[in-house]
Amino acid sequence: MKAKVLLILIILSVGCADVGRERPPLVVVLSFDYEGLFPGSDAYMWPVLDLLERHNATATFFVMGRRAELNPGMVREIHRRNHSMGLHTYYHNFPLFSEEDAAIIAGVYNKSVEYEWNRSFRTKYAFYEDMLMNQRAVMNATGNMSTPTMFRSPSLVVSWTRDPAYFEVLKEAGIEIDSSIYQDFNDPRPFYRIDGIIEVPVVASEKRLQDTRKAYELAEKTAEAGVPLVLYIHPQNMDEAMIQKMDAYLTALEARYNVTYLQVEDVPAHYS
Repeated sequence: MKAKVLLILIILSVGCADVGRERPPLVVVLSFDYEGLFPGSDAYMWPVLDLLERHNATATFFVMGRRAELNPGMVREIHRRNHSMGLHTYYHNFPLFSEEDAAIIAGVYNKSVEYEWNRSFRTKYAFYEDMLMNQRAVMNATGNMSTPTMFRSPSLVVSWTRDPAYFEVLKEAGIEIDSSIYQDFNDPRPFYRIDGIIEVPVVASEKRLQDTRKAYELAEKTAEAGVPLVLYIHPQNMDEAMIQKMDAYLTALEARYNVTYLQVEDVPAHYS
């Protein structure tokens, strides 16, 4: 309730000049990394799905293979509600193929190189085999969907390594759209192509919703740049308070902007 009140006050304070004017457009892309890495991780999956329904928004879920095998019913429910699905590796290993790249990621996350390297595929072949396992797990869970052709890298490691081997494996595995690189507001683009793969940049995770004013300013910055507000959200990190905050945030955006909700795969066509 406090979050909703605060967002309404923010809208009133920054939106008065727009009274009588047409609301500016804003494309919102809600994407979820469905990992289930912790006990009780699925506790807020149903509230997340209900939240999307309240806002008449279809989203994209990047599903970890092991989670699809452990809870196929939830994957079927995601599919039944017309949300699209991509891959998120089978075990949440990192697509790192050199210790030098592991060192880069270790610096980003303040971990040891050994820790990051131990969580890595290390070879292109291991990454490719994992992709096939991930595809089979998601397809088996739904029982009636075609091979997923979207992917998101764990921890968005490709944002820093930019290893061409990463995109080579994606192509070999039949991936057409990736969403694993942060938006560069110095050169904002709704999407671009890397070695034949369409890249849809992300803007922020659910952590940015903790600061209400900054979250609203981020939406404003995105709208002004003419790119989609691509949020990547981890249901396992959600709780009742975060669900309420996300609900309030979307409600505030809908009051301030002419919001269009898109799935990740819809971005290229929308902006072409």
